[in-house]
Amino acid sequence: MAVCHAPLLAVVIFVEAWVVDPGAASYESGDLLKNTGFELIRANKGDAVPPNAVMSGVTEADGSLFVGRVGGSIPCHITTKDGKIQHFVYGLLPGGVKRVENGEVIVLTS
Repeated sequence: MAVCHAPLLAVVIFVEAWVVDPGAASYESGDLLKNTGFELIRANKGDAVPPNAVMSGVTEADGSLFVGRVGGSIPCHITTKDGKIQHFVYGLLPGGVKRVENGEVIVLTS
């Protein structure tokens, strides 16, 4: 795995409710991650999830989910199985969700 020090684009979202997925319940509050330092580590399907990767949730179908990006600027979530990366998932409905086998994993450094 190679370390990439490229800047991550910040996105401002006005939140009315926190939604896990379109079919799930929404929440009126949640946690925001403060940037205290991070790196982007390039990874491929089958690689172990790196230590200090930012976890975003767990699902029965996709295992533990982590935060990453694809294409150098597109945010995504990363599906796993048995501690190994399965897919980098991005896209919005109705355009469709896309799954690719390589991307970058966000890892906290402090």
